[in-house]
Amino acid sequence: MNNSLTTMLMDQRDDIEFTWHLILFSELVCARGDTLLIYKQMIMSVFLRCIHVVHKDAYEAIAMAAKNLLKSLSDLYPIDYRLSVENIEEPFIDFLPIRYAVIGVTALCRLQKPPRIYMEKSIDEILRHVRQHSPIIIDEKCYPGDREDNLWVTINNYKPPDIQIEWEQTCFLDKPFHGYYKWPNVIKYCMNKRVRYTRDTMPEQVAILYDRFIDKNFVIQLAQSSIFEEDEGDIDFSKNRFQMYKSLFRNFGLVFVENFMEQLYALIRETTSEKQNGSHRVAAEITAGMIRGSKYWTLEMLDELWKQLKPFLTEVCNNFSPGNRYYWGLCFKHGMENQDPRRMHRLIDFICSLVITNQTMGTTFNETSRWSIAEKQELKAAD
Repeated sequence: MNNSLTTMLMDQRDDIEFTWHLILFSELVCARGDTLLIYKQMIMSVFLRCIHVVHKDAYEAIAMAAKNLLKSLSDLYPIDYRLSVENIEEPFIDFLPIRYAVIGVTALCRLQKPPRIYMEKSIDEILRHVRQHSPIIIDEKCYPGDREDNLWVTINNYKPPDIQIEWEQTCFLDKPFHGYYKWPNVIKYCMNKRVRYTRDTMPEQVAILYDRFIDKNFVIQLAQSSIFEEDEGDIDFSKNRFQMYKSLFRNFGLVFVENFMEQLYALIRETTSEKQNGSHRVAAEITAGMIRGSKYWTLEMLDELWKQLKPFLTEVCNNFSPGNRYYWGLCFKHGMENQDPRRMHRLIDFICSLVITNQTMGTTFNETSRWSIAEKQELKAAD
């Protein structure tokens, strides 16, 4: 694990698959734990760099990485025990901190991510398919803010399509800068469609992840181990875990939803006072990952997801506390951040339903919590 090997890793002219296998597996997995401890920072740095350079065809290496990193996810021993002298002969993966394993699983999901389908259309062609009451006329002048020709990308008066083909061909513009000053002649955007792995079609390397997360006991272990952070006082919403859950639901679709929904209800109904806030934090991370990971799902899949999410989120919002409100605000924020609001209309409709009512819901604290969460969401709507 010297400088020359690290340099070779970043040189894309060399055999990346060989480098991936040599450094990550021969040096990381097979070495003794006491030897690797002093190189932990370098190992993680090299691993993170591999995310950007490793080739998708390196499935044999990816499979081994998935197997070893997922093994560490289910290791519930405290860090102090894993680093003790008595366990010095155990493989490095047995004391790899869970937070690094989460990053590793996210990286593997990214490597296995099905490709996007891009389209290029003129702005005139796009506007012909926008469902508006009156034609949209493009303003050739360049000035910022709301204009008649860019209100179609806001949530105002949006009518979602009922047919899958219309949903797939809708031009969703996730970045908020599109059309802010003026429209380009041609827009390149990602088609609202994505291939997902199924049990019958997934490669053996992808099946390693599937077999783990389809196991209810593993999901329970993962959730419970995430409630208490390894560092005292570090109890913030974990973007790394959110990214992992988002990647799983993006790649595999609905298949894990049932297992996670069972655990979500168990988390928010936790009665042990020491675990309540941590349980809500973990539930919020999973829920945000579900919502964001469903970005390219079909209409049928989205309807099925929200059929289960709405009663769950309603129960959450009816039982806000000073300790958990913060996490659910972040859940909604990360669930739709930098996304076309039309794509996320189900979540936006739910958030609006929290405050658009003629009845007071529960306590004054609960009512103000709903308004606070709704107010803090950055929605792309006309002023």
